[in-house]
Amino acid sequence: MRTKNVQTDLDESDLISVPKSFVRRKEQFLTEGDMLVSSANSWNLVGKCSWVPKLDYEATAGGFISILRANREKVDPRYLYHWFAAPQTQHEVRLCGRQTTNISNLNYERCLKLPIPLPKLKEQERIAAILDKADAIRRTRQQQLNELQTFIEATYFKMFGHPELNAYGWDVMPFSEVCDSRLGKMLDAKQQTGTHPRFYLRNLNVQWCRLDLTELVKMDFDSGDRKEFRLEYGDVLICEGGAGVGQTAIWRDELPECYFQKSLHRVRPRSGRAVPEYIQYLMWSLMQGSSLLNSISTATIPHLTGVRLKSVKIPVPPIDVQEKFQAIVLKHEETRSRLETTNDIDEDLFSSLVQRAFKGEL
Repeated sequence: MRTKNVQTDLDESDLISVPKSFVRRKEQFLTEGDMLVSSANSWNLVGKCSWVPKLDYEATAGGFISILRANREKVDPRYLYHWFAAPQTQHEVRLCGRQTTNISNLNYERCLKLPIPLPKLKEQERIAAILDKADAIRRTRQQQLNELQTFIEATYFKMFGHPELNAYGWDVMPFSEVCDSRLGKMLDAKQQTGTHPRFYLRNLNVQWCRLDLTELVKMDFDSGDRKEFRLEYGDVLICEGGAGVGQTAIWRDELPECYFQKSLHRVRPRSGRAVPEYIQYLMWSLMQGSSLLNSISTATIPHLTGVRLKSVKIPVPPIDVQEKFQAIVLKHEETRSRLETTNDIDEDLFSSLVQRAFKGEL
């Protein structure tokens, strides 16, 4: 197991095999109930942990992660997991990290001295069972959201096929003939001396098929000078560079008077040629290991330049077919919005239960 395997759930999708002789001691083999802990990572990820379920193969821990194993005579493994994964404990663990230039290393001595509330084992098992049930409800909601997204992706391929294969024989046009696109601009100090603070989206706000508006920036400028960079309902935003290059989402007037930064392409489908939902999932499918991904500039940081985007040739299905897909997406976005609201409530309730559990109030 490597650092990338340590996710909310143990990620077993990408594994590396090594000769068994490399594992010198029996205790280095993972067993059900262990936890894998990220012990060398960026500061905000040090201490991140995964529960190890029953595995159908022999496994051990690689570099930069550690095995946390419960002394079962004193602590129930699930109780220990919920305590260690709790936000407050995670914060304390991060404070046990020794920061270097680009990475933080977990100080084991300090971490192992963190005090854990330990009622009797029967009480620990009762608390762990309650938290397990609450966690299962939370995970079910998240699974529903994931399945909803998978359904929309499958519907796209069923209706349009992969754009590079164009199995349905749609007309093919350069991106520039289907959409108007432009990059945002950075504001210099002079341009930030206006009197009105405006919301200003960056590439970190754009994720696959959704916007993350938890970290927003406001800048002062007069809107008249920047009106060509103001977002309109239905604009498609595409990340120009960085780790999320190509990520695409649709703007639906989530905020009043919002603008976009240099790191984003604003794409506006031409009337009668395309709808935003088709362009969004077209970009998603093109970025799944395609020639577009291979042609992205990667001298230092990956970039999808405006010239490259405009020159991409894409299939253009009849507008009525696109509008049928649009209606399906909009319907499912309504469902997703309701599920996300419920999911947020579940998350808050679970966090409250965790806090009460380790204060002895559960």
